[in-house]
Amino acid sequence: MNFIGLDIGKVRTGVAISTDAKLASPLSIVSTKELARCMKSLLAKFGPSHLVVGLPRGLSGLDSRQVGYTRSLALEIAKNLKLRVTFMDEKLSTQEAKRLTVAKRVDDISAQIVLQAYLESRE
Repeated sequence: MNFIGLDIGKVRTGVAISTDAKLASPLSIVSTKELARCMKSLLAKFGPSHLVVGLPRGLSGLDSRQVGYTRSLALEIAKNLKLRVTFMDEKLSTQEAKRLTVAKRVDDISAQIVLQAYLESRE
């Protein structure tokens, strides 16, 4: 079973992949405007059956302004591509990604962190 992890932002979206349901790897950073088209390509290439999407909740645990947008876009993509979708709290994933790399853009690593957390929660 293959999984795709997403860290959806207004401008960019980080994408991660797991082809063994155990280890997530960063895959790419795409324009959020191009996400639906990119997902079609990823579906053809990797055949994922499950989408794991980070929800940007605040430190208080309450939804941020971005949550509605993220949830709506992810549900639309999942429906169109016939994928199961799971939402995971992505709190502090960007800070963790910045700690792990020197890259300026860390969206794909944030997606990897969210996807890895989901995979580990299943064990």
